[in-house]
Formats: sequence, C-alpha cells, structure tokens
Amino acid sequence: MNILFPFKRQKNKFLDEIEPYFKGNFIYKEFDDSTLDINKIDVINIHWPEAIFDWKSPTDSRLNSFKEKFNKWLKKKKIIYTRHNIYPHTLRTDNFIELYDFVCYNVHGVIHLGKYSVDDYKKRYKNSKAKHAMIEHPMYLSIKKQKFIYKNHQKPKNSRINLLVFGSIRLRDELNLILSAFSKLEKKYKIIFSSNVIFYPFLIRIFYLQFLYKFIYRLFYKIKGVIFLEKGYVDEKFLIKLINQSDILIVPRIDLLNSGNLYLGLTFQKHTVVPRVGNISEKINKYNLFGYDSNNPSSLVKAITKASDNLETKIKCFEHLLHPKKIANSKYNFLKTIKET
Repeated sequence: MNILFPFKRQKNKFLDEIEPYFKGNFIYKEFDDSTLDINKIDVINIHWPEAIFDWKSPTDSRLNSFKEKFNKWLKKKKIIYTRHNIYPHTLRTDNFIELYDFVCYNVHGVIHLGKYSVDDYKKRYKNSKAKHAMIEHPMYLSIKKQKFIYKNHQKPKNSRINLLVFGSIRLRDELNLILSAFSKLEKKYKIIFSSNVIFYPFLIRIFYLQFLYKFIYRLFYKIKGVIFLEKGYVDEKFLIKLINQSDILIVPRIDLLNSGNLYLGLTFQKHTVVPRVGNISEKINKYNLFGYDSNNPSSLVKAITKASDNLETKIKCFEHLLHPKKIANSKYNFLKTIKET
C-alpha cells in the first residue's frame, strides 16, 4: 500500500516510528509537486494541515489551488486525516482555520488519538460522512534504542529534583503557568526549559536592549533554579541526555488535543505531569500520569508534589500497548478498510 503524505517529511518522529512496521510505502510529496503521480498512490493521509503549506499561512490563491487539487484527488483516491490538533497551536489565521475545516468536512476517514477527539469532531462537523478509528500515539522506541543512549544519572542525596519542560512554549500563558507554579514550590526543585522561551515586552524593539533584557531575565531565574537552554530543535542525542537527567517531565499546556511529550515520558518511564485537557484526560489514569487543572498553577504544584512523592515508584512499561508495530498494524487495517469501501 502506497501512502501519500502531501507535505515535506517532518522533524516530528510520529510517522518515523510507524514507518518501519507499516505494510507499505510512505511517500512525501508537496501537493503541487509536478513529479507526483497520483496513480501510484493508494491512500492520501493528511496529518498537520499547516504542514501542507510548510507551516506558513497560505494566500487565498494557494488555498484555492489546494482545494482544487484535493477535490480532484477525491474522485480517484481515498483521503484520511489523522487528527493531532483541533486548530493550529499559534498561527490561527482565517485561512488556516478554513483549511482545517475544509479537510475535516471532506475526508473519507479520520484517525483519532483518543475518544475526546471523536466526540469533539462529531459535534463540530455534524454533516461529515467520515468513518472514524481510535489509534493511539506510538512510543518513541527508535530514540530509546539509539546506541548513544546515556545511563540514568545517580542523584546525590538531598540534591534538587529536576523538572524538564521539553519542547516549544507557544504562549506566554504557558510560560506564566509553569513559572507561577514553580515559585510556589519548595527550593528543592530545579526546572529546565529545553528551548529558548523568553517573551520580550512589547516595547523592547532594539536588539541590544533585548540582549540585556534576556541576560537579566535569565540570570534572575537561574538564581531561583530555572534554566533556559538556547535550543530550537533538539537532536536525539541531546534529548536523551535531558530526559535521563530529569526526574519529572512536565507538559505545561493550556489548551490542546494531544501531546507527544506524554508518550516521550512513557517511553523513558518518567513521572509525567500533564493537563486535564483533550485526549490527555483519558490517559491520566490509564498510564499512571499526574494530572492538573489547565491554567491553574496551584493544581500544577499539587501534581508536581505528588509526582515527587512517588519518585521511588517505578513507572510501568506500556510498550505492549503503544509499540509502533501495534500502531502501524492498526493504521494499516483502517486504511485498508477505507480503501476497499
């Protein structure tokens, strides 16, 4: 089975984990690529609609061009949508929202990562005739099995508990949430942000003032036990080092449908603190996660404290449920069903 992903191969390893076990070929081609032969494709699978336009909001003409191509595909092929988000995380332009709605209304099938997504979809797109399947996010086993994996560090007694916030902080409210919670914690904690997440005040436009502001800001928080790493994309070697040197993984999100970082925590069997939102709410009891009320610093403090109190308890391995091979087989079976109807 040949699966077309109408976007460039992504840094997100979601599909990379599944590909080695999938009974077919993954083909990455941009929708307007002149070398694309649609006759050699069995199923088209859209994941992140923004990725179709390389994460840049399309012009009206580009959006219309995609819709025309999409409608031509519909006459020949089955189109599937894997629903990672309800709408874009940050760049919620009118054209991106229109793109999301267009895709959702017109596909033949939708893969959801949880029941919340199914229910939400059916409320939003009541006239959609799409068939639905719930297939979970895979573990990141290809990362865990790398040869350069680090050994877990030995923590000295009475040392600080390392909290890791991995990935981009997309909103100032997310940063405020975690820093506000951190300020309420005891001094035994250290928090590490894996990426550069400083938000400059609106009036600071001059470069050297930004540099000065960043220096003072980081120095102030470093004294308090907060580390901001100068990282954009984190390579796998550095990621493994960060994970193995952390005690608790925190997902500081306000509003989202899914989180790959949840599965990163499960992969490395880390105590993981997550918000009670979207599909994530369903996973808290299932995978022994520590949940908190979104946008509530006090609730986040309680979740971190509870996770800390349970550090001696080893997190279960859920590989039997989330192995990429299992996910790949479920995906194949659903696509095969859609293709044959």
